[in-house]
Amino acid sequence: MMMMLPDNRCKIHREKYKDNNIMSPCRHICKLCKKKRVNGYSNPDHISNPFGYLFLFPVICDGCSTDKCLCKWCDIVDCDWYWYWDVITRYAIIITVLVLLFACVFPTNR
Repeated sequence: MMMMLPDNRCKIHREKYKDNNIMSPCRHICKLCKKKRVNGYSNPDHISNPFGYLFLFPVICDGCSTDKCLCKWCDIVDCDWYWYWDVITRYAIIITVLVLLFACVFPTNR
């Protein structure tokens, strides 16, 4: 009897990578835990080259995918950069609204 592990892939990647198998053990670095634990998968679009096989590597390892319930193939946004960008965007919107309100309340008639 074969034990099936939960598969954390989104609908898009579940269909896209349905025939891919693990071929290379842990050769890539996970974006979340920063450890070299990401397995290389078979590449159906591989073409011959003198440098070796071109594996497909997911963005995060299987452990982080299971722990965080994230698709291992979807790109992970850098949380720190995203948070700062979100704060800057919100302040820019607030300042723009305040300037427009000020311009409406105190119109300049020159």
